[in-house]
Amino acid sequence: MKYLAILGSHKRDGITGQYLDTVLDALPASAEKEIVFLRDYDIYPDTMHDKCPALDAIEAKMAACDVWVIAAPTYWSGLSGVMKYFFDCMRFRMVRMTKKMDTLPGQFKNKHYVSLTTCFTSSVENFVTGATDQTFVTIDRVMTSAGLIKKGEFVGTGT
Repeated sequence: MKYLAILGSHKRDGITGQYLDTVLDALPASAEKEIVFLRDYDIYPDTMHDKCPALDAIEAKMAACDVWVIAAPTYWSGLSGVMKYFFDCMRFRMVRMTKKMDTLPGQFKNKHYVSLTTCFTSSVENFVTGATDQTFVTIDRVMTSAGLIKKGEFVGTGT
């Protein structure tokens, strides 16, 4: 089984990156694992005349894996800007649009994903206020629009 972890945080070795490493370390020894730290790539939206080479590279990695681990911190009760920008740039590579502008799953349909976030709130505060809810809603909206199947989510609180 091949796993691709996509880390959308400001620091590779920050708290979210450490949580991601822990999750990946818990996978079976036979699992193939790779981390894409989004800040290592020069990501920008494709245009009609200019495709982004970084998106080409990441897209190929996404296609080659069975399971994606989407990891991003929660800032201000929402998904980190690094991950949101990546999702925005990948939109037309992940979904297809009909002539009526309906969004349909694209090439990644039926792949699986797990989502992970971290936040500063305590477990109790997160439970009561739902501080990380919008992060997971955004990830889930993007992934399900692309036809992926959710296998679970992790949240690290009090970080």
